[in-house]
Amino acid sequence: MAPQNINLYHEWLGGALFLLSFVVFIDTRSRNVLGSLVLRWIRWGTIGFILACLLKIFSVPQAPFALLLSTGLLLWFLAESAVIWSHVYRCNVAEMPLGARYTVAENRTLWPNSHTWRLGQELLQSAGFEMECLASVDVNNAPFLLCPILISKDRRMRLVMRFSLNPSSRILPSAMLYSIDRSGTVFLTENSCAVFAGYYPTTWNVSRRPLVQSLMKLHALHCRKTKHASPMELLEPAVDSLNSLQQMLLEENILKNFLLSVQTNGKKVFYLAEDAGFRIWLEAFLLRYFGRPLS
Repeated sequence: MAPQNINLYHEWLGGALFLLSFVVFIDTRSRNVLGSLVLRWIRWGTIGFILACLLKIFSVPQAPFALLLSTGLLLWFLAESAVIWSHVYRCNVAEMPLGARYTVAENRTLWPNSHTWRLGQELLQSAGFEMECLASVDVNNAPFLLCPILISKDRRMRLVMRFSLNPSSRILPSAMLYSIDRSGTVFLTENSCAVFAGYYPTTWNVSRRPLVQSLMKLHALHCRKTKHASPMELLEPAVDSLNSLQQMLLEENILKNFLLSVQTNGKKVFYLAEDAGFRIWLEAFLLRYFGRPLS
């Protein structure tokens, strides 16, 4: 390859490295789901381009650049897939109870210091919600998420907001609305970006919208979904109701062989079944690059 072409690829490589460092810098500070999604696509393309330049300069200078670019994109795809599968493996070897539980949170600040979510709280209260209680989601008997729970004035709809208790966590705030029909159907609308990948009971009507970060829009979606239903009053205490839903999810996923229940040292722990790994990988990829869950 001619020296001038080598210099050209060196220049492209330098520019791509600068772009990658800028994208990583912005992504680590981004709290916007759609913005993070766009940045991931840019990062994937930039890393593929960098790998193609490196292959062109140091390994196969005669190969078409389009082929090297495709190779670079595929290598990054495989690297991200390997990271996801390593998380799945760690879940299985840690003997970690995968079912989270809600408990009443005491001596906690009610609302995290977030102007956007305080504004969302005010908007939803003006739409007919009132504070019911403050809960936390416990994983491995340790508080993991803080959850202010609101209920509509007619007590037919609950709003569960979720905030990470770790200030350095990349877990974004999310919200879940649910109602229960007189027939027993659970209507659930949420915008969580967390990977679930499991199965919902057949009596549940679930809508997951990670890209809908406006609480008012999420509320409007839930109202449209329950427009022709007959939601009943939610008389059960919020924490008990949420734990009942969690138990239903757990039982459904054991029944569908997504989870395996094992007794270890006198306690019950859950492992991911063989087929669960593929579903988790697929949903993680769909959420990261398309903003949509598997189901």
